[in-house]
Amino acid sequence: MGLPNYVGREMRTFAFAALAVLALSGCSKPVPKEDAGPTASNGPTSPTQDELLKEGVEKATKREPGHYDIVAPGTKWDPATTSMVDLGDRMDAKVKATKNSLCRAVLTYDDPTVGSLTGRPEIKIQDDRHFELQYMLPETKSEFNRIRADGERRAQLGEDGWQSLASFSSDAPAMTDMDVLEWPRKFPLEMFSYYKEGSDAWGPLFRAWANGVGGYKAVVEEQTFKQGDKKATHYRVYAHSEESGKTTIEVIVDKVHLRPLTIKVDGTLASGERYNMYWSGDWQTGGKYDEGVFNLPKPGAKVAKAT
Repeated sequence: MGLPNYVGREMRTFAFAALAVLALSGCSKPVPKEDAGPTASNGPTSPTQDELLKEGVEKATKREPGHYDIVAPGTKWDPATTSMVDLGDRMDAKVKATKNSLCRAVLTYDDPTVGSLTGRPEIKIQDDRHFELQYMLPETKSEFNRIRADGERRAQLGEDGWQSLASFSSDAPAMTDMDVLEWPRKFPLEMFSYYKEGSDAWGPLFRAWANGVGGYKAVVEEQTFKQGDKKATHYRVYAHSEESGKTTIEVIVDKVHLRPLTIKVDGTLASGERYNMYWSGDWQTGGKYDEGVFNLPKPGAKVAKAT
């Protein structure tokens, strides 16, 4: 399915227009309000969309059975026809070539330090210099942050408003061993490191896992699924480490389009408590974003804090 059906409705609204929340149970916490800077070309959001902004994200109390399950290698998947490192490099090449794409994601986590949460961030990409990434991390609790680029600059919106990021001409930082260790809890942002700072995301990570960084042992598998009268093949990268408590990660990738479809983490906090994270993305391509969707405030402009 392409994007044309969304151009007149979803894409003409600003960042949170389609940030629907899974209302499960518990008390809600408001999503940070938007500053007065970037706007879409056709004006403010509709009342229904404003209501979504006020709703925020709901604390979740249950998950469907198997939501966080990660099966051991060789149980349901077959050996892959590619190496893990080659897969990562090809995924990075795909990221750089991505144009006119929309990813509607679901992100959940169950973390004893902050509780349980479900949200629906979006990733909007016109090209590698015009984009917006919505993301949330356990450390930001129920706040949605974002990274945006307007063709000339890129910036990050956090609790203190918009902050400039490295220019497009800056040298991209290399992934460090510490980055590998922190990746399981930061992947909703770090999987898009190319947009944040120009760094490849998947090749360096898979290479580190293949080399045993952080005590990881990893394999890549594949499986062909039947979807209606069609078939689709997915890769699965499974990584496990016994260091600093057990951590198991699963990354499922579309074999044809080389995009991540599902990521699961079963990890251990420094306290020894367990936490789980899950991300799933529905990717669509085609269509065109309206002018102004990726605008940024002018440098030095005063903007409201995202609180």
